[in-house]
Amino acid sequence: MNLWQYFLNNHGRTITKSTHYFSIYERYLSGFVNKSVLFIEIGCGAGGSLQMWKRYLGPHATIVGIDINPMCRYFEEDQVFVRIGSQSDTAFLQAVLDEFGTPDIILDDGSHMQSHVMASFNFLYHKLSNNGIYMVEDLHTAYWTEYEGGLRSPSSFMELCKKLLDDLNADHSRGANPPNPFTRDTVAAHFHDAFVVFERGHHSCSREQTTGNDLEMVQWYRWGAEQGDAWAQRNLGFLYATGKGLYAVGDGRVAQDHAEAVRLFRLAAEQGDTTAQLHLGAMIANGQGVARDPVQALMWCRIAERSGHQNASEVCSMIARSMTPDQIARAQDLASNWKPA
Repeated sequence: MNLWQYFLNNHGRTITKSTHYFSIYERYLSGFVNKSVLFIEIGCGAGGSLQMWKRYLGPHATIVGIDINPMCRYFEEDQVFVRIGSQSDTAFLQAVLDEFGTPDIILDDGSHMQSHVMASFNFLYHKLSNNGIYMVEDLHTAYWTEYEGGLRSPSSFMELCKKLLDDLNADHSRGANPPNPFTRDTVAAHFHDAFVVFERGHHSCSREQTTGNDLEMVQWYRWGAEQGDAWAQRNLGFLYATGKGLYAVGDGRVAQDHAEAVRLFRLAAEQGDTTAQLHLGAMIANGQGVARDPVQALMWCRIAERSGHQNASEVCSMIARSMTPDQIARAQDLASNWKPA
């Protein structure tokens, strides 16, 4: 019997849940069924959900309910324990962990006061098991002032979640947002209507990997270059410039041919491809595949610089070091009057 069926056929203690929550529960909790897990639910309600978790997760699960209402002790039974205290009291929360151990699942269905939700999360999240999950439901309250919330209010847990999304992707921020423990201990964040789930786990910075035959890529570039596609012309030009396949492996090697590389770079550069312009300028500056011509070289690099290529200024400076003021001026004039084909 799944959770939704259990809910519909419930003849035990009262359960009050938004109906769309049940598919969310099963999506993230199914992997914990019939395993030895510690489930902490913040907020016991009328006790029905504690029974539901016990039946769903199976005989090896320990269910701990936390609530400020002493009457909730009534809900204790085999596998189900209740401890009385505030979800924002970190000393109380630590005492629960000292007693029961490391939680695998935490579900916050407590007061819904935003300061309480944040206090529980900030204290408990990094105390989860390595592959644990932290769920917060009824987050419609994050937009309601009576629960200390409000749209884009700094006091809203949703605003903290938005920051945590940046932390999850901190490795890609180019130093603007240094990675922190949340970055390293979180593999995913899932957002649903009024419900958020964070999955713990070892998070290493993502790395691209490519498989397949480079020859297929080379043939694709050649076809695109023949159609006049600047992107394909530039990429094929790079292969001829280096004499390698896309990643220098497989069957996609092409014979190094600087003259062909220059020809392809020029075709793409004349269409406005800034990377091709920069490659073309560098090859002309070095006399690779074409007679060395510092004026033409600097012209193409200045065009790329004008279009915003991030490496163009440095290349322009290197080329200009060995040029006369008159040559620099002529290159600048040519670049200023240039228009894409």
